[in-house]
Amino acid sequence: MTTRDASTIMADILKVCKNGCTKEKITEETNLSHDQLRRITAEIVDKGYLRYLEHQQVYMTTDKGYIFLDSKGSIQET
Repeated sequence: MTTRDASTIMADILKVCKNGCTKEKITEETNLSHDQLRRITAEIVDKGYLRYLEHQQVYMTTDKGYIFLDSKGSIQET
């Protein structure tokens, strides 16, 4: 089993959220626990890479998040 570093996990979440997704979808796609997800999404939102649309209850990758993905070489479609 390999472990992922924090920036890889962030990139994985940002890729999943490119078209908007719920917490459940992120959990399924990234294999994170709910506690891990809550902590990491809070950090990514604070950094401005991810935005939570409360009325739709979905997360969306921001322009700053796309720049982060591009810098990681992770922008390709999932």
